[in-house]
Amino acid sequence: MQSTTPNERNQRSQKKLEQRRASKLNKLKAELRQLAPQKAHLLPQNTITQVSKIFSLTQGEDLGLIAQKYSFDFFLMGLIDEDALITDLGLEFLELNQSKQIKLLKTEAFKLPKMDILRREISKKKYKSNKELVEALPEDFFGNIAFQTRVVQLTNILSWIK
Repeated sequence: MQSTTPNERNQRSQKKLEQRRASKLNKLKAELRQLAPQKAHLLPQNTITQVSKIFSLTQGEDLGLIAQKYSFDFFLMGLIDEDALITDLGLEFLELNQSKQIKLLKTEAFKLPKMDILRREISKKKYKSNKELVEALPEDFFGNIAFQTRVVQLTNILSWIK
């Protein structure tokens, strides 16, 4: 049996890590490509502040290392494309200060039909709770998820409107 040196073990570990990163990135790309045709029917999953801060932190790179839900929102807002590459809008975003980043994200969010529907619904009536607002929206507005999950998702989405 041949013993390995620490350097060889380190190289093997690095190679495995790189393979895992590549695998995660390929999986992300495949999922973004699947989402692309449905983009107009989707909603952000995270708060606007989370999306802004995490995109600024990652600079739109190494997206396989963060939770996919953030990458989905980056894609939804046009900061990355379906190949998980930063777009011109993403580069522009990184050049802005935080308040202008938020403004840009809101502008992009309201291009999504469901975000516009939600904004109009909120402007029509004052809702006492998020639960009440979820009940006022069409049954399939959030997709096929449990009622309580819809309430939680609405809380995140409202950060984009306020």
